[in-house]
Amino acid sequence: MSRLQSADTPTERKAISLCWLLHVVGDIHQPLHAVILIASKNTFDPPFPPPDGDDGGNRLAIKVKPGDETAMILHFFWDSLLFSEEPTFSRVDEVVMGWLKDAKYKRDQLPELKESGYLTWAEESLSLCKTVVYKGGDGFLQARALPAGKVNLKGLTAPALPDGYQQTAEKVAARRMVVAGYRLADQLQCALRDDK
Repeated sequence: MSRLQSADTPTERKAISLCWLLHVVGDIHQPLHAVILIASKNTFDPPFPPPDGDDGGNRLAIKVKPGDETAMILHFFWDSLLFSEEPTFSRVDEVVMGWLKDAKYKRDQLPELKESGYLTWAEESLSLCKTVVYKGGDGFLQARALPAGKVNLKGLTAPALPDGYQQTAEKVAARRMVVAGYRLADQLQCALRDDK
């Protein structure tokens, strides 16, 4: 933000800073982009030691439905919740415009927008990981621990998500995306003001 706001920053550096702003503001709102799970062998085998832990859900496999042939990485599940295929711009625009017309997504209905600090946004994601992402029923989400590196997910045995998990996750992901959009717009207005 300081580079974008500074009149002394060369245009090329401002372009790079703008790209990072766009990337980071979006990423910090996907809960698994803001955490790692540290777990001993008593909890997961293989364990998730520091500093990488479960690599933000990239070392946990689940199945969306019990009969699925292929398992899915938990992080990818969350990344692809709202747009599972590579959507066209018009499809993304249609979905986002639908959210913006929805009364529950108006600015005055999103109290978290009062928070403007990046660290606070990351803390929100951490809280969501504790209460939604890693939560399954009455305890911890059942998932298969994976070794570091590439794993063939086809035919891999992994627990299915509990009833209602996907619906809850979709609601959380949609709200986080809308909040991220508002916050990004606010950051862009602040960074690109002409009154400096």
